[in-house]
Amino acid sequence: RLIPTGIGKSLLERGENFRGRMPTSSERSARPPSISYPRSASLGDRCTATEYAIVASIADYGVGEGDPPDVVARQRRAKRIVETDRLGHAAEKGYDVRLLDMMVDPLYPKRE
Repeated sequence: RLIPTGIGKSLLERGENFRGRMPTSSERSARPPSISYPRSASLGDRCTATEYAIVASIADYGVGEGDPPDVVARQRRAKRIVETDRLGHAAEKGYDVRLLDMMVDPLYPKRE
């Protein structure tokens, strides 16, 4: 199965009826109705879909040089929760997984 790679797209449900028109980029990139969040059983036992959506919204927030350190830290913690949830789901399906941190690049601070 394919899942959206962008966190923000995971919050949008893909439409099924485009009424003869080409779907927008957001509609094509959004999650199909068959995928629900949180993905892993371990996070699913700890939070609801609504709580997950809040964490994912925080994780999707783009931080920059001028953002206060507490905002940056909050975004990174939320992103780590989402990334760990995705890895947990893959591990539950039998995949070998690991989480790696990329080095910070001043031209692209998101580290994705």
